[in-house]
Amino acid sequence: VWEFMQEVVPHVIITDVRMPGTNGLELLAQVTAHHSDMVVAVTSGSPDVQMAIEALRAGAIDFIVKPIDFAALHDAIERGLNRRRARVRQRRYQVNLEHMILERSRRLILSSQALAQRTRE
Repeated sequence: VWEFMQEVVPHVIITDVRMPGTNGLELLAQVTAHHSDMVVAVTSGSPDVQMAIEALRAGAIDFIVKPIDFAALHDAIERGLNRRRARVRQRRYQVNLEHMILERSRRLILSSQALAQRTRE
């Protein structure tokens, strides 16, 4: 999975709890540590409530028990993508606001320095 994600970073990952060589909860932890905006849905063949709680606390958008209800999966992914878009918009707004504040602060300092220079003359 990591080799793939070095080349392509998907917006959505659907993972099973049990996989060869790793498990979905470990993958979820690694993915969210490196890509906090990633939408991850976790599936399992058993309705383990503790595992579901662990997955949701770790950042999964949903924990879906097999057989997969594709309408529920679609809704979970849509909900996750909506949250992702909102976080991205919020971050952009914050960055733009910070740039605006820095620029206006710079102008204010320059104006203040110019005024101070004029009053000394």
